[in-house]
Amino acid sequence: MERKKLHEKVLYPVVRVIAKKAMGSGTILYSKPSENSPNEYETYVLTNFHVVEDSVSYKKEWDALLKRDVKKEILDAVQVQEFRYYSGRSVVVGESSVQADIVAYDKTQDLALLKARDVKKYEFVAEMFPRDGKLEMLMELLCVGCGMGERPLMTYGFLSGMNREIDNYPYHLSSANSIFGVSGGAVFEKEALQFVGVPSRITVSLFGQAITHMGYFIPVDRVYKFLDEQIFEFVYDPAQTPSVCAKRREEKREKDRIFAANVSEESEK
Repeated sequence: MERKKLHEKVLYPVVRVIAKKAMGSGTILYSKPSENSPNEYETYVLTNFHVVEDSVSYKKEWDALLKRDVKKEILDAVQVQEFRYYSGRSVVVGESSVQADIVAYDKTQDLALLKARDVKKYEFVAEMFPRDGKLEMLMELLCVGCGMGERPLMTYGFLSGMNREIDNYPYHLSSANSIFGVSGGAVFEKEALQFVGVPSRITVSLFGQAITHMGYFIPVDRVYKFLDEQIFEFVYDPAQTPSVCAKRREEKREKDRIFAANVSEESEK
């Protein structure tokens, strides 16, 4: 396989994510011109929720519609660090850091979506495995992430288990070595170099030792479902647009708020 292609499709789309008390990885899934300003770009990064969890908090605030205190969500910005490489080699010649906002998350699914605050074009974006594609046991895999806070590193392994249930959700098992800090990064299948999941957990022995060749990752079908549920389909579907999705999200929030108000009134009767 051409090494340059391997770098650009697998290594370069992975970034380091730094939150309040945690450091992990992320994967650039979208970087396209803004609808309002074609010379400016919007960029979205996928990561694990547990990487940015400390940047999510709540406080009580009076809601005039509900006539009671409600929990208000506070989302602190996180840092996304992109690496620049010497042409044709995995030698880092620079890195840039930008603040990013948490625009969607699901704690139970352990997924979060970040939007970079800068407006530059990110040249290297991961290509998602087709939604109707089929993963098979013993497929060759490449796992990329910022293990132990290092710059993105790639390891090689196989798809060793499928649909292992953890906390009521399916995970796949990879034999590609991974360690703390790889969480939120990317797993690619080796043939087309397409993104097939998010490394999220590693096996730990009874003695607390990390079993690095037994890493669990969130399969790509769950990523599609997460983007659907959060109404960010434009990330993978060119037929959708950020503005249309934003309008639908706002409509859903308003419906949820009205529903909560009606429930509150009923409970007071």
